[in-house]
Amino acid sequence: MACRVVAAGAEGFTYATLPGHPERGVESFAVRRDGDVVTFEVVATSAPAHPLARLVPPAASLLQDRACRRYLAAASRLQVR
Repeated sequence: MACRVVAAGAEGFTYATLPGHPERGVESFAVRRDGDVVTFEVVATSAPAHPLARLVPPAASLLQDRACRRYLAAASRLQVR
């Protein structure tokens, strides 16, 4: 999938889709630590870009939900030092 990192900092990064991606949008990922509490945040905005994604919105939503679950599963395995 065609994406580009558009911002990066000490707490996380943001990427945006490029032409040719089935969705048009941005996603930001941030990890924050406050003492022993670690917070992982994902913020996403998107809209269908590919004609098939516009024709079958439930399938596009299903794929987005699957990706989000993978992000959260990966974050749960992180070890913060």
